Amino acid sequence: MRRHVRTLAMALMLAAVALSTSIYDFTLKTANGEDYPLSNYDHTPVILVVNVASECGFTDVNYRALQVDVNGPNAHPLYTWLKSNVDDGRDVAWNFEKFFVVDGQPWKRIAHNVNLNSLEDEILYALAHETSYHDDDHDEL
Repeated sequence: MRRHVRTLAMALMLAAVALSTSIYDFTLKTANGEDYPLSNYDHTPVILVVNVASECGFTDVNYRALQVDVNGPNAHPLYTWLKSNVDDGRDVAWNFEKFFVVDGQPWKRIAHNVNLNSLEDEILYALAHETSYHDDDHDEL
Protein backbone atom coordinates (compact mmCIF):
# COMPACT_ATOMS: atom_id res chain seq x y z
CA MET A 1 0.00 0.00 0.00
CA ARG A 2 2.82 2.42 0.85
CA ARG A 3 4.40 1.82 -2.52
CA HIS A 4 1.12 2.75 -4.24
CA VAL A 5 0.83 5.92 -2.18
CA ARG A 6 4.42 6.90 -3.02
CA THR A 7 3.84 6.13 -6.68
CA LEU A 8 0.68 8.22 -6.70
CA ALA A 9 2.44 11.09 -4.92
CA MET A 10 5.28 10.97 -7.45
CA ALA A 11 2.82 10.91 -10.36
CA LEU A 12 0.96 13.91 -8.96
CA MET A 13 4.22 15.82 -8.46
CA LEU A 14 5.35 15.08 -12.02
CA ALA A 15 1.95 16.15 -13.34
CA ALA A 16 2.25 19.43 -11.44
CA VAL A 17 5.70 19.99 -12.93
CA ALA A 18 4.44 19.19 -16.43
CA LEU A 19 1.53 21.61 -16.09
CA SER A 20 3.66 24.45 -14.79
CA THR A 21 4.30 27.11 -17.40
CA SER A 22 6.18 29.65 -15.30
CA ILE A 23 7.87 30.04 -11.93
CA TYR A 24 4.74 31.88 -10.79
CA ASP A 25 2.78 28.59 -10.88
CA PHE A 26 4.69 27.25 -7.85
CA THR A 27 3.97 27.59 -4.14
CA LEU A 28 6.65 27.28 -1.47
CA LYS A 29 6.43 26.83 2.29
CA THR A 30 7.53 29.60 4.64
CA ALA A 31 9.55 28.92 7.79
CA ASN A 32 6.17 28.93 9.60
CA GLY A 33 4.82 26.22 7.29
CA GLU A 34 2.46 28.55 5.46
CA ASP A 35 1.98 28.39 1.70
CA TYR A 36 3.66 31.21 -0.19
CA PRO A 37 2.73 31.41 -3.87
CA LEU A 38 5.46 32.62 -6.19
CA SER A 39 2.70 34.39 -8.09
CA ASN A 40 3.37 37.13 -5.52
CA TYR A 41 6.38 37.91 -7.73
CA ASP A 42 4.57 37.94 -11.07
CA HIS A 43 5.61 41.56 -11.61
CA THR A 44 9.25 40.73 -10.90
CA PRO A 45 10.95 40.27 -14.27
CA VAL A 46 14.23 38.83 -12.98
CA ILE A 47 14.51 36.21 -10.22
CA LEU A 48 17.60 34.41 -9.01
CA VAL A 49 16.90 31.04 -7.35
CA VAL A 50 19.87 29.95 -5.23
CA ASN A 51 20.55 26.53 -3.72
CA VAL A 52 22.12 27.56 -0.41
CA ALA A 53 24.26 25.38 1.85
CA SER A 54 22.34 23.04 4.12
CA GLU A 55 25.18 21.42 6.02
CA CYS A 56 26.97 24.30 7.70
CA GLY A 57 27.03 25.61 11.24
CA PHE A 58 24.39 28.29 10.66
CA THR A 59 21.79 26.12 8.91
CA ASP A 60 19.85 25.00 11.98
CA VAL A 61 19.69 28.50 13.44
CA ASN A 62 18.76 30.27 10.23
CA TYR A 63 16.85 28.11 7.79
CA ARG A 64 16.53 24.38 8.49
CA ALA A 65 12.74 24.69 8.13
CA LEU A 66 13.20 25.99 4.59
CA GLN A 67 15.27 23.03 3.38
CA VAL A 68 14.00 21.09 0.36
CA ASP A 69 15.52 18.35 -1.76
CA VAL A 70 16.82 19.66 -5.07
CA ASN A 71 17.73 16.31 -6.66
CA GLY A 72 16.38 12.79 -6.72
CA PRO A 73 12.89 11.36 -6.41
CA ASN A 74 11.94 13.74 -3.58
CA ALA A 75 13.18 16.89 -5.32
CA HIS A 76 10.93 19.89 -4.85
CA PRO A 77 8.77 20.39 -7.97
CA LEU A 78 10.24 23.86 -8.49
CA TYR A 79 13.76 22.45 -8.79
CA THR A 80 12.56 19.62 -11.03
CA TRP A 81 10.96 22.20 -13.31
CA LEU A 82 13.97 24.53 -13.28
CA LYS A 83 16.37 21.70 -14.11
CA SER A 84 14.15 20.35 -16.89
CA ASN A 85 14.00 23.75 -18.57
CA VAL A 86 17.70 24.66 -18.69
CA ASP A 87 20.73 22.83 -20.02
CA ASP A 88 20.24 19.10 -20.12
CA GLY A 89 18.18 18.73 -16.95
CA ARG A 90 21.18 17.56 -14.96
CA ASP A 91 21.15 17.53 -11.16
CA VAL A 92 22.16 20.50 -9.05
CA ALA A 93 25.84 19.83 -8.47
CA TRP A 94 26.83 22.07 -5.61
CA ASN A 95 25.74 24.57 -2.99
CA PHE A 96 25.13 28.06 -4.33
CA GLU A 97 24.30 26.86 -7.83
CA LYS A 98 21.78 29.35 -9.19
CA PHE A 99 18.97 29.54 -11.73
CA PHE A 100 18.45 32.83 -13.55
CA VAL A 101 14.73 33.28 -14.31
CA VAL A 102 13.51 35.99 -16.70
CA ASP A 103 9.81 36.73 -17.24
CA GLY A 104 8.96 33.66 -15.18
CA GLN A 105 11.00 31.32 -17.40
CA PRO A 106 14.29 29.62 -16.53
CA TRP A 107 16.93 31.15 -18.73
CA LYS A 108 20.24 29.77 -17.51
CA ARG A 109 21.96 27.87 -14.78
CA ILE A 110 24.82 29.64 -13.06
CA ALA A 111 27.66 27.70 -11.47
CA HIS A 112 28.38 27.98 -7.76
CA ASN A 113 31.67 29.76 -8.36
CA VAL A 114 30.31 32.60 -10.53
CA ASN A 115 30.57 35.94 -8.76
CA LEU A 116 27.13 37.54 -8.55
CA ASN A 117 28.66 40.92 -9.41
CA SER A 118 29.45 39.52 -12.86
CA LEU A 119 25.70 39.12 -13.51
CA GLU A 120 24.97 42.84 -13.28
CA ASP A 121 25.03 43.45 -17.05
CA GLU A 122 22.77 40.44 -17.69
CA ILE A 123 20.29 41.58 -15.04
CA LEU A 124 20.22 45.16 -16.36
CA TYR A 125 19.71 43.91 -19.91
CA ALA A 126 16.91 41.58 -18.80
CA LEU A 127 15.18 44.42 -16.96
CA ALA A 128 15.37 46.66 -20.02
CA HIS A 129 14.21 43.98 -22.49
CA GLU A 130 12.20 41.63 -20.35
CA THR A 131 9.45 40.64 -22.80
CA SER A 132 11.85 39.88 -25.67
CA TYR A 133 14.70 38.47 -23.62
CA HIS A 134 14.28 34.84 -24.66
CA ASP A 135 14.11 35.74 -28.34
CA ASP A 136 17.56 37.35 -28.37
CA ASP A 137 20.92 35.63 -28.41
CA HIS A 138 22.99 36.07 -25.27
CA ASP A 139 26.44 34.78 -24.53
CA GLU A 140 26.78 32.24 -21.76
CA LEU A 141 28.63 33.39 -18.69
